[in-house]
Amino acid sequence: MIGKIIVLLPCYIALVNAGEHWCCSCVSSTEATVQYRNYDDWVGSLEITTLPDWTTLIREPDNDKKDTVRKALNKSGCPSGVVNILLENSHFHNCPDGLKNRLQDGYDIDILRTLAFKSIPEVPALLLPAQRLLLIFDSLPMIVPVPNQPSTV
Repeated sequence: MIGKIIVLLPCYIALVNAGEHWCCSCVSSTEATVQYRNYDDWVGSLEITTLPDWTTLIREPDNDKKDTVRKALNKSGCPSGVVNILLENSHFHNCPDGLKNRLQDGYDIDILRTLAFKSIPEVPALLLPAQRLLLIFDSLPMIVPVPNQPSTV
């Protein structure tokens, strides 16, 4: 019996090592992240930012851009039930009227400049949390982090 174990041991080790390699490559490529249970917890994990340059804002993001942002939202831990809502709200026609210009044909950049947004890691997108408005850009040239505000509680 011991002889059979010794003979089979190298085969077992090879299978175990192959399994570990396969498993590890899967984990490292998908990089497991924290998945937040609710929107408010997820938003609280994002960095507050302002943006001085709004020239690369996209009114109607294409599917490729939305797919890239979808992956980043998932990776950042955005609750799965919220991802599609945010992507739908990234279209200009779903923007609240108060954030549109007087002609209602573009964003009111003067108003947007006064707001503090949350940045989505690794993609050119900003979130206005209370409105669940996601703004997608061709690129974000300069994001200005807002310093931590003292708690008013």
